[in-house]
Amino acid sequence: MGDLARSFVAQLNANNPTAATALACRSAKQVIPFLMRQYLYPPTRLTTATTPIGAQVTFVVQVSGYTKGAKVPGAVVIQQLSPSRCASVPSRSAQTERCEGAGGLE
Repeated sequence: MGDLARSFVAQLNANNPTAATALACRSAKQVIPFLMRQYLYPPTRLTTATTPIGAQVTFVVQVSGYTKGAKVPGAVVIQQLSPSRCASVPSRSAQTERCEGAGGLE
């Protein structure tokens, strides 16, 4: 799980919305570029926690670092629904991501 989160955060740091979107869950694909434009500004230096929190199909990886000259906390949600894994960002409304082979890592 941590490898997908690290790959996703690396694309955020590189300001690469196309690659970040490719790793995203289907329901997050449209929002990732908007969120990156709205909340990230180079230079961005985000890192992931070493231990994902969760069980079975849903894991949360804590993210921290700097963007827009300020320290920021955050999280990446990793969904694993056989056989795919994908990344998402938490929203206020809890919803289940459905990967089903669309995007993410096989």
